[in-house]
Amino acid sequence: MEIKRNKSTKVIVIAIAILLCLALAVGITGAFYQAQRRAIGTVKMDKGIVIDYTGFGKTPNEGTWLRETTISFKLFEDADVQPGEKISLNDAGIKANTTSVDFYARVKLDYEFYNGETKLETLPASFKASDLITTSSTFFGADWVKSSDGYHYYATGTTLNKFTSSTPATFVDLFDTNAQFIIEGAGFTGAENKGEGGGFVVDETTSINKIVVYLTLETLQGDADATAEGWEISAAADVVFAEATPKLETSVGKVETTENLNVSVGGAAEVPLSEVVFPYDTTTTLKFDSNNVEYVTLTYSNGDSETFDAETYEVAENTFQVYADSTKGTVKGYTVGLFSDSEYTGLIYRLSSGSEKYLIINGYLGESTEYTISTSEKVKERTGKMVFEYESQEQFFELIDSKIELLENYFPFTVSNYSETIDTREKYEDFLNYIGGLSEEQFLANHGNKLTISFTAYFKASGWVSSYTIKEIGDNAFSGNENLTNITLTENITKIGEYAFGNCTNLEAFVIPNSVTEMGVAAFSGCNNLTSITIGTGLSYIAESALSGKFTSITIPSNINEIRKDALGGCANLTQIVCESAIPPTLGNSAIPSNLTAIYVPAESVETYKAANGWSVYADKIQAIA
Repeated sequence: MEIKRNKSTKVIVIAIAILLCLALAVGITGAFYQAQRRAIGTVKMDKGIVIDYTGFGKTPNEGTWLRETTISFKLFEDADVQPGEKISLNDAGIKANTTSVDFYARVKLDYEFYNGETKLETLPASFKASDLITTSSTFFGADWVKSSDGYHYYATGTTLNKFTSSTPATFVDLFDTNAQFIIEGAGFTGAENKGEGGGFVVDETTSINKIVVYLTLETLQGDADATAEGWEISAAADVVFAEATPKLETSVGKVETTENLNVSVGGAAEVPLSEVVFPYDTTTTLKFDSNNVEYVTLTYSNGDSETFDAETYEVAENTFQVYADSTKGTVKGYTVGLFSDSEYTGLIYRLSSGSEKYLIINGYLGESTEYTISTSEKVKERTGKMVFEYESQEQFFELIDSKIELLENYFPFTVSNYSETIDTREKYEDFLNYIGGLSEEQFLANHGNKLTISFTAYFKASGWVSSYTIKEIGDNAFSGNENLTNITLTENITKIGEYAFGNCTNLEAFVIPNSVTEMGVAAFSGCNNLTSITIGTGLSYIAESALSGKFTSITIPSNINEIRKDALGGCANLTQIVCESAIPPTLGNSAIPSNLTAIYVPAESVETYKAANGWSVYADKIQAIA
């Protein structure tokens, strides 16, 4: 910008400019410095730069302020550019000292390109500096943000985006601690990345083997009208995730993780997460293509952060409302928190397939010794994973054999490096046959030492999700859980599936609610420490191999009309049965133990029991309930 001055102030202005340059020369140890050349790799600058403004004083005669100052200095000169070079900048800063007038500051980079020692004054329109040299993603320091013209970076300094005589009292970083220029591109002649070649080819007549980079620092007096002066020192027009530091983490343990996320911004077409762009100071919807997102956190240049969690900000399925507040500076980073079944400690559900939608408990990932199942749950369908690591084909089969029942609960599921979705038992058998048909070498070559099985299931959630009644304990749901000592079912449970509590070896007592009308085979088999069990009034039978434990007596309520094969066969300590039904229940083979010492039945039914099929062998032990 041309500065208008009257003749009487020209000398003063020139003198101030000289003083400013001298101040820079003192504050910058080697303001013009050279890169230490290496053939390939990282090149360090001699020293960092420190810019300390000694002030813009009033001119004594006119009483006016100097309107602007522009200074450029060389960052580096590389006379033999090679692909793969990384030229690192050391720390540098800028501040206003106590004698300074308030001022705005902004910087930009300028490039010069040479063929040998001949400066290329013009370059083809198709050539961009970034074709040859790029900067690291956080080149300028956290206190410098890109202006809305996308060309300059300006200092955030204060809310007025300027430096004052006391603020900042310390230096603000001009460069990021990891700032680098990176020489790269496909247009080099010779053997790339080996320190050879004739430079970067722009076109048939032009090549570049020398570059010079300048930093231009512009200042503007703080009482100036920045907009009128052509300075666009306002918050960036948009949040640009590509310019922010990304982080994906698990929502519980905050462990860094990965997931390929696509996002629809404000209803537009989906883009990868890294390409998200949305405006400041307005509510924007981000719809993710994943059910696992729990929150989005924005981190600002002033150090503040704000989290938009599912509980409050999820307004539709996988859709979060976010708001970027420009008064906090620019968004310098974003974090997406993801659900991880490896950190989840609650129940796993599936949704019923009939017209009435309710939850079926598929599994439990917690370690509590006592658990009470609620009547309903707000849930969300999420993606879970089981990872199988092995050293041989045989070991893989050993691992997966132990998970067959569990896997059946999660149909459909997918297996890494296997093309077909497995949604039936038959397809599961086909998968196992495929693995078994491979040689050891083929198996390890095709699948390595790890296979990941991905499944979808319903997990407890918050936010925009539905609540369903919990009605069933699914097959194998708690099977093999050695932590549980007590579990309480509410009266809305209607079914206990096969092996639902099988081998819960420390389960001590259990009450089957009156609402339960169905019991699966071996529902409580292997519960060797069960000291008591109460059978509710909703059941009409006791399932095959249903019970085991160390209790010595059990009451069979009058609603039970059938005790199926081996139903009580696993109850080795059982010596007494109280059977409340006047009509003897049907007995399957080995339904009750042979070592019983007493069977108590209604007084009026003693003779009926003694004559009934299956019960007659215990005639000498059948007696009236006292």
